[in-house]
Amino acid sequence: MNWNKLDKNWKEFAKKQNVELVYIEQNMFNAIRCEYIINMTTDFYKTKIVGTLWKSQDGHNRNDTRIYAKYNNKDSTQTLDINNSGIKSLLTKKELKAEENIIYQNFKKLDGKKLNLYKDLLRFELKKIISKDSEFELISEIINEIKNYR
Repeated sequence: MNWNKLDKNWKEFAKKQNVELVYIEQNMFNAIRCEYIINMTTDFYKTKIVGTLWKSQDGHNRNDTRIYAKYNNKDSTQTLDINNSGIKSLLTKKELKAEENIIYQNFKKLDGKKLNLYKDLLRFELKKIISKDSEFELISEIINEIKNYR
């Protein structure tokens, strides 16, 4: 992973969205923890994207991305649980709804770990730190698809 390119892409995305990028770096003895934080607000939801990169002296680098969204519509009772092996309720369903399939396919493209929608709160985690413009776009697509799903 090219750390300079990753840093550049996070800065470019924040600039494109006209939001502030918060960068926090902590030295943790034998590793450095780098965290990128972006907060965005639209008419429909507030989103926080947190990318974490651990740079280890041993070369055992770990990273992830966590996305939190709070939708403005508080009347929703919709729930959705997805993990990296599929939609949890898949065993009880014979066929996925088209919206659920789109969300699941985009989630898989991002190397998703788990996704949880409960009423107006969405949280999902990825097994990697996003580093490409297309990945930021997929995150926005998932958030918007879920907004429409609700």
